[in-house]
Amino acid sequence: MKYDIHVECSACDGYGEIETQRGGVNANGPWVDITGDKCDKCEGGGLVYAGREDYDSVADLRADYPESLAKNLDTGEWV
Repeated sequence: MKYDIHVECSACDGYGEIETQRGGVNANGPWVDITGDKCDKCEGGGLVYAGREDYDSVADLRADYPESLAKNLDTGEWV
């Protein structure tokens, strides 16, 4: 069976957003500015396409991609 395989984005750890932080000190004391921007690698989805592969069973797929989300192209089912 053919599967489309998606894995968690390594750049944002699957959150789809990358947080940046900057800070400093001014006359009022210390300050911190935290901004969240959409991840460029996964375009905010949290998953990255790993490819299309053939497997005989879901167990075989999990042996190679234990933390993946995969779509069975024959049935349309997500596993």
